[in-house]
Amino acid sequence: MQTTVTAGTTPVKNKTTTKPVYKSPKAESAKVQPGTIQASPQEKSANNNTPIVPKSNVTLPEGVPQGYKPIRQTLNERNISNERIGFDNDGYVTIDGNKVIKPQYNIDGTTYADEATINQLTQDAYQRNGTPLVATRDYATSKGYSDIVDWDGTNPTIGGVATPATYITDNGVSYIPQSEADRLINDYKLKNEIDGNRAVVEDVEKKYGSAEEAALDKIINRDAFKYSPENDVVFNSYKNQYQRSADEALRKILNGNNTSIEGASGAVMSDAMAARDAELGKINDVIPELYQDAYNRYIQEDSLRRNDLDAVRLLANDYYNRRYAANRDQINDTNEAMASERQEKQRIFDNERTLKQQQFENDIYTNQEKRNQEMHNVELATRNESLKKLIFDDGISTALARGFFTESDEAWFPELSRYRKGDGTYSLHPAQAEADYNRIIGQTNYDVQNYAIKNYGFR
Repeated sequence: MQTTVTAGTTPVKNKTTTKPVYKSPKAESAKVQPGTIQASPQEKSANNNTPIVPKSNVTLPEGVPQGYKPIRQTLNERNISNERIGFDNDGYVTIDGNKVIKPQYNIDGTTYADEATINQLTQDAYQRNGTPLVATRDYATSKGYSDIVDWDGTNPTIGGVATPATYITDNGVSYIPQSEADRLINDYKLKNEIDGNRAVVEDVEKKYGSAEEAALDKIINRDAFKYSPENDVVFNSYKNQYQRSADEALRKILNGNNTSIEGASGAVMSDAMAARDAELGKINDVIPELYQDAYNRYIQEDSLRRNDLDAVRLLANDYYNRRYAANRDQINDTNEAMASERQEKQRIFDNERTLKQQQFENDIYTNQEKRNQEMHNVELATRNESLKKLIFDDGISTALARGFFTESDEAWFPELSRYRKGDGTYSLHPAQAEADYNRIIGQTNYDVQNYAIKNYGFR
């Protein structure tokens, strides 16, 4: 028994855009907090094209589960050359001579692994080659360009430029070389003069960072409150005033006794000094009040410094918002222009394809009339293998000239319907059908002929 792996599609989530908010590197944690990147975003275009996860039509041997792939063939399809892929005596697959995994299945020398394992092998091979792979949308978002990744129905696009995905996961996340992502992002930036969100933040930091740092430094590195009366100009003013009052009290007693300091008696001098000390002692009564006044000034100055910091941050945030809005408007305008350009190109492509298809169908119709008459004459003469071969040869020649099958070919090739895909194209190429037919024709082996009847409808 043989199992065939067929191509599938994956659902796509709608994109959402969240405006990041500027956070200063000195605010709270003293670091700029990066915006959140949505996990596992899907590449999806505005016209709802769903990314089709490419899977090779590989016939798996019996015993290998569905969804597994041949390792070497798949890595080759992902541009990893045969020279880099090896297989050692211990049964391990090697990349550049380094053991990486032991395959889950080895059938007649062909190794098989599941999708996740092969994706990891692919990542490892590219990393060893110095060209790491990145998730297209996640990487662009991390660079500040979340809205420039799209899907054209076949490949992811960055800034409107398609780039083939190295691989696409089952949930629709495409991976491309980081160097290619950097190139396309830089081209987009240079072409449209657009900065990413990170560049906007860096611009804000350059403009307001030093001012904010200085204002914050005045707050967090300010000395603790201390009060020393000797260093208080108000206290010293009081001190001078009370010194004068003390001197005046001393002189008043001396003058009242008609004496001087040199001539005063002990009793008079004692009274004079007591009056002087009483006046000087009053200065200590004002220290608590002066202490509270100084503390109030300290708190008020702290509030003013915090107001200065808030003012700097307000200016920085306003500048960021204006830069962000202008930048986002430019991105939106550019994306709309690119979307219109893609739609116009798609319209031209569709029209040209329709015209070619109509021409093919007209040619087929003209030739079919002639063939119908010939086929009728032959059928009247004999219903044998010659008639079948004529029908096939006529049809396949047209299909070969065209390069692909169309629905009209099912009239002479009924089994072709088994290979019709959802978009109206066929997974079977005319050249393959012709090659298999020529190989089978003339052979008498019953099993081979039965295979032809089952797969192509040959009789």
